[in-house]
Amino acid sequence: MNIEKAIKQISKKLEKATEANEDALSWSDEVDIKKRIIEISKLEHIFKDQAEVENMYWYEMFDKKYKIPQKTQVTMIEVLVQSLEGHNIPTIDIDYNFLKE
Repeated sequence: MNIEKAIKQISKKLEKATEANEDALSWSDEVDIKKRIIEISKLEHIFKDQAEVENMYWYEMFDKKYKIPQKTQVTMIEVLVQSLEGHNIPTIDIDYNFLKE
């Protein structure tokens, strides 16, 4: 599994969860999760503009234009998955060791 496949897997789970329950993840929740990803992954130097962060979708944080190293992207995915667990999103199984290769 690579980063792109992990993003697709997470997106599918989120789509199914929000189809089943529209309130599973609010935009406010998503903003909080993005901020947590930035803080824990130490990406403040990349995501300086709060308005931009608040208006982007979580998966846009992985855009190649940001040139975020793969190791950091793995951390971002770990934080994202952990954060989603508290929002009625079904468990997302990611092989983090494989992502790190």
